[in-house]
Amino acid sequence: MDTQEFAVYHLSDGADPSAMNKLAEQKGFYKIVWVREGTCIYRAGNERYDTGASRMHCIGAGSRLSLDAPLGCDGYVILLGHRFINEHYGNDAHISSCHLHRYFENNPVFQVKPAAAAPMNDTLLFLLNGAEKNSRVYDDIQERYLRLFLLYFMQHLLNLKLLPFRPSPSRLTQRYLQLVNEHYAEKKAVCQYAGILYVTASYLNKVVKDETGLTAREHIQQRIIAEAKHGLYSSGLSMKEVAFSLGYDDIAHFSKFFKKVCGYNFSDLKRNMTNRHAVM
Repeated sequence: MDTQEFAVYHLSDGADPSAMNKLAEQKGFYKIVWVREGTCIYRAGNERYDTGASRMHCIGAGSRLSLDAPLGCDGYVILLGHRFINEHYGNDAHISSCHLHRYFENNPVFQVKPAAAAPMNDTLLFLLNGAEKNSRVYDDIQERYLRLFLLYFMQHLLNLKLLPFRPSPSRLTQRYLQLVNEHYAEKKAVCQYAGILYVTASYLNKVVKDETGLTAREHIQQRIIAEAKHGLYSSGLSMKEVAFSLGYDDIAHFSKFFKKVCGYNFSDLKRNMTNRHAVM
């Protein structure tokens, strides 16, 4: 199952890894390789791994993942985009880009206990088996099941005491993210927020990047993109209407911005949404 924002792949005998690698080799995605049976061979960044049965490997968003043909193994590859996490779980007390950045930054590999494996496996199977269903209601169900998987996953890490202590995001970062959420439509430059916070843009960027894994500018971009998608999904707005609501007078400029950040055109997103939700 691949939505361009998150994906779940089932490893099995003879599976073709090309589709997985196309997305997994991109930066900006958190990756989880969960091997239930056999051994999975792959590269994460510059390192080669042979991950055995009942083990899970968390790979940070800054590392690329490339899998060999997963012969003789069974399990999953889960890919989670920064934008997807921020858009759907940005206000969640347990799931956020800040949390995931801290959990994944050291690329931990750990044993998955049977009691934890069962509910996570059931949740992923539901996501895979329902991938072809076309309805907006089912999209909401998918998001909730993915959240359920992430909650099971993080609870397991806590039970294993694998999560290193990290302080909560600093007051500066929290205030910055709050300001971005309030003023993304009229303030699109990091220096504008730095001025409000009485710090330099470079210092603000360093603190935010260290604590969240994203630059200050990327947070602005992702907030704009999230709102653009919301305008399309909830109201069916045209690109012109979306651009205007986000403070863009030049539609061509907004179109180029959207393509640069997302990797695909706004029109492609609208067409994909129309096709997925067409009455069968």
